[in-house]
Amino acid sequence: MTLKLSNREWSDILIRIRKEHGISIQLSWKLKETLGFTVRRHHYYDSDKGHTVSDIRLDFYNQAAMTFFQLKYL
Repeated sequence: MTLKLSNREWSDILIRIRKEHGISIQLSWKLKETLGFTVRRHHYYDSDKGHTVSDIRLDFYNQAAMTFFQLKYL
């Protein structure tokens, strides 16, 4: 299960996560352990816009973790 976020959305959410869980939470294994997802930066070419676009993809390990994240942070 993957959730797509803009870089700005992720930046705002990451600030909240760091306040709640501490600075070290940005380590990918800690996010997986604590919140049930890993983070990846995704780049693709948008032919309509004529340039490369980047966004953030959160890959969740189960539906419960994704639902919890959506309710709490979105």
